[in-house]
Amino acid sequence: MLTVFGSINLDLLCRVPRLPDEGETLRMTALQTMPGGKGANQAVAAARAGAKVRMIGAVGQDAAATEALSGLVASGVDLSGVARIEDQPTGTAIVLVEPGGDNRILIAAGANDHVTMSDADQDGWLLLQMEVPVESLVQAIDSATASGQKVMLNLAPAAPFPRASLEKLTLLVVNEGEATELSLQLGCAATAEALSEALGTTVLRTLGGAGAECCGPMTSGVLVTAAAPSIRPVDTTAAGDTFIGFLAAALDAGQPIGAAMERAVRAGALTCLTRGSQQSIPDAAALDAATFEQESLDA
Repeated sequence: MLTVFGSINLDLLCRVPRLPDEGETLRMTALQTMPGGKGANQAVAAARAGAKVRMIGAVGQDAAATEALSGLVASGVDLSGVARIEDQPTGTAIVLVEPGGDNRILIAAGANDHVTMSDADQDGWLLLQMEVPVESLVQAIDSATASGQKVMLNLAPAAPFPRASLEKLTLLVVNEGEATELSLQLGCAATAEALSEALGTTVLRTLGGAGAECCGPMTSGVLVTAAAPSIRPVDTTAAGDTFIGFLAAALDAGQPIGAAMERAVRAGALTCLTRGSQQSIPDAAALDAATFEQESLDA
């Protein structure tokens, strides 16, 4: 079983003609509420990819909790590890989406800041992100690695993280911006090869429309790349989380890292062709049927 330890949010998706200037009030073109959070998004993606998934996280005892959990419920994710915290609101994210599909996100963590890794399965992969407290993530890494569990950390959103904990990971996943910030912390180049050499663990760097690259023990020290299909994105929300979820599902099923990357890159690209967060995440059947040529024309 794949265990996902991370955030659960209610997303407020705000479509805007452009980002407002300082002091400016700008009318939105549309407003939607939907389940989100990097942890929940990745759990949903992994479940839709075919993995058996358990979610560990927290929500409030408020009206937002039901909608925040709805995508996990619909995707068949085990929620026995989700706590309901009485004096904290469910996490909320405000997502500003521009016409070209680019987005900016503001987060109120709420219950996510009070989640702990007190109960987890010690088999399969453990998947982590950065929308819960660093102290809780460090504890989770220590506990999992001590028992021999494989651990993947998606260093998103980027923030300083203890080097000793990074060195314990099985796989670290960063995008280009996160790689740059980490390279400044480590004093090396921002490539997968350089980051992997500095940490002694496998590092995967996503490259947007250019795909992804990976290097480290999982690739026997050889740089492995995966190209992305050419698309015209409609909305990039949840594309990164879809990539991570499909990647984790493939690795949890025992696939080699190269094959897992290729599938994850295609899944992330397909997500960009549908508006929204969790509802834009494809399942395995939709990904298998995607040709991308026609999807790109329709986007």
